[in-house]
Amino acid sequence: MVGPPHDNLWLHHGINNAPIGFVLLHEFGKDAEAGYWGGIMASAAIERGLADLVAEGGVRDVEELRGLPLSIFSN
Repeated sequence: MVGPPHDNLWLHHGINNAPIGFVLLHEFGKDAEAGYWGGIMASAAIERGLADLVAEGGVRDVEELRGLPLSIFSN
């Protein structure tokens, strides 16, 4: 999924609609300044039973994310 710049609404839709065990792929437009994904989004993904996140773009709350049972790959 690709979302508009500085807007993570599509990620909310992805988390809420993805099947259990799904790997969420998202292109953030290579905008490392905007943190589209962080601790709250990761917690929601874990609660929904998602497996991983593969992201192109900014991810925040890195220290918090390291201890969670969700693999996050971001460049």
